[in-house]
Amino acid sequence: MKKLTTISTLFFAFLMVLSTSISAQEFKELDKSPLDIASHPVDYKDANKQMKIIYSRPQLKGRSLSKLAPNGKVWRTGANEAAELVLYTDYTLGGKTLKAGTYSFFTIPGEKEWTIIINSDLNTWGAYYYNEKMMLPE
Repeated sequence: MKKLTTISTLFFAFLMVLSTSISAQEFKELDKSPLDIASHPVDYKDANKQMKIIYSRPQLKGRSLSKLAPNGKVWRTGANEAAELVLYTDYTLGGKTLKAGTYSFFTIPGEKEWTIIINSDLNTWGAYYYNEKMMLPE
């Protein structure tokens, strides 16, 4: 019983130190392009989501979208890290199956239509490290 009391006391002390160090930290300047999520179905009361996209909302700051995402160039579809597409079920695109999972999501803007790119690379900053070989579905 004494061993359990000692472990409980150590655990409690650890939590106190951790909470003190966390609460003492100051938040740095907030991200200028805030993180956001869009999901389907969009009703927040429906927990049975089929997919969601996690992205950062780019702030134009007087720039045009065509400056941030020029036609014919791969764009991260947002700001900061590449957007992520989470599929909770398998999908068929262009006759090919895309398995449920998490993917990076890019677009290539065009004058009349945009190309959507689903890629298996994750944790990618922007489109700087976009790898065409990782494009899905194969």
